[in-house]
Amino acid sequence: MAGSMELLDSVYWGNSLRAYLVAAAVTLGIVLAVRVAVYILTKRVAKLAARTETTFDDIVIKVLGATKSFLALLVAIYAGSLFLVLPGQTGSRLHVLALIALLAQIGVWTSTALAATAARLREKKIEAGDTSGLAVISMVGLFGRFFAWAIVLILMLDNVGVDITALVAGLGIGGIAVALALQSVLSDAFASVAIMLDRPFEVGDAIHVGDMIGTVEHVGIKTTRLRALTGEQMVFANNDLLGSRLRNYKRMQERRALFGIGLTYQTPVEVLEKVPLVIKQIIDKEPQTRFDRAHFKTFGPSSLDFEVVYFITAPEYHLYMDIQQRINFEILRQLGGLRVDFAYPTQTIYAHTAGAPQPPARRAAG
Repeated sequence: MAGSMELLDSVYWGNSLRAYLVAAAVTLGIVLAVRVAVYILTKRVAKLAARTETTFDDIVIKVLGATKSFLALLVAIYAGSLFLVLPGQTGSRLHVLALIALLAQIGVWTSTALAATAARLREKKIEAGDTSGLAVISMVGLFGRFFAWAIVLILMLDNVGVDITALVAGLGIGGIAVALALQSVLSDAFASVAIMLDRPFEVGDAIHVGDMIGTVEHVGIKTTRLRALTGEQMVFANNDLLGSRLRNYKRMQERRALFGIGLTYQTPVEVLEKVPLVIKQIIDKEPQTRFDRAHFKTFGPSSLDFEVVYFITAPEYHLYMDIQQRINFEILRQLGGLRVDFAYPTQTIYAHTAGAPQPPARRAAG
């Protein structure tokens, strides 16, 4: 027993064998503790993920799986070295090395989380059949990882002893120069991010931009492509598109229809009074309509004008045209039964000879 104690107290390179064993035990214990903790947390989160539909737990599993044993070993070696007397600057160098390893591990975790989030967002959009914004998601994930590693690298250099003031200033000036040079591209890129987040339209939506109508085919980083009704492809810069007033026809809940008819001035008043009721009855017979109003609106130049408003309780344009066609045919039948004449632009011209009395100038419908 005494011999064993003497052996443990033996000094080698300034430390006893006991101190070396303690340092090794601490190093090994930290490495094993990290691996066991990662294993247990992964198993528990995996069980939780099987019972939930959220994607956060899946991302946590990937982040835990990105824990690097080599980096954990470097941190553990530094922790074990605290129990030893080290010569010169060895202790401070191990401290810096441990900080670099910790920062690198944080960078790996952050990069993995961003990549997993971007991949999951892409999968969800593809599963939903929406391919818009896939390039934007990839771009945001790439830039996010780039900035995360840039920050980690700057912190590493700072701990090594490098003066990062000039580096940060240079990066700032360089970033401003790049931003000015790529102002148009960056504005369109940020606009694409806004389109992805705010979702004013999606692939497959029919939208009206200015005097152009088309169906959205692709939303890219810089441009959005539409297919016009006449067949050609229209390309819009994302920034210009986002700054325009858009009308999204696909998101219509119902469609408002307005039309008018003109009757001749020879139509009796008692017949004119029946016209709004007849039109209301015709529209009410249509199953997917909601009557709003029908009025004798004004005395036109050559007609007595009626205005009718109703709603189609579905957004499809073809359905609207089918209903309007049936209503038009039925109006012709019903008003024809009342012996009503529809007006068209007419003008009465009076001719007279010299010396004959001149009738008063007037317009008449007929």
